[in-house]
Amino acid sequence: MIEHLLWIALVYGLSAATVRFVYRTLQSNQKQTEQTRYVLITSNHGFILEWIIRALSLDASLRGKTHHVTVVDYGSSDETLLLLNRLFDITGIELDIMAGDESLSYMNVSGIQEREDTKTIDLRQEGALQGIPFVSKL
Repeated sequence: MIEHLLWIALVYGLSAATVRFVYRTLQSNQKQTEQTRYVLITSNHGFILEWIIRALSLDASLRGKTHHVTVVDYGSSDETLLLLNRLFDITGIELDIMAGDESLSYMNVSGIQEREDTKTIDLRQEGALQGIPFVSKL
């Protein structure tokens, strides 16, 4: 009698694990196409940029999607670019680093804002952190 109950529990557990595996595989294939784009405009913001990138990575892993982050740096004299190069392989983030030129509008840099799901955050302005998950309170 106990053997029968063990077999039923084993079959039930394997069936549940198989359904969960198939569901996760199908969802991950679908979610890979979902992507949110962020454009971060920086100038000497190395002190907060690491927190922003890590918060976006956490948000991407919790939502099961990928965030494409483009950082446009306008002549930073601190360690902003070194920090970005260190964070280049962080999970859930596709990171692009661009050098900005003050004579160009950041909206025209490589056609970044052509997609409607792009969120542009200019860290040089006051209150710019409102659009970033997990860091809006800083």
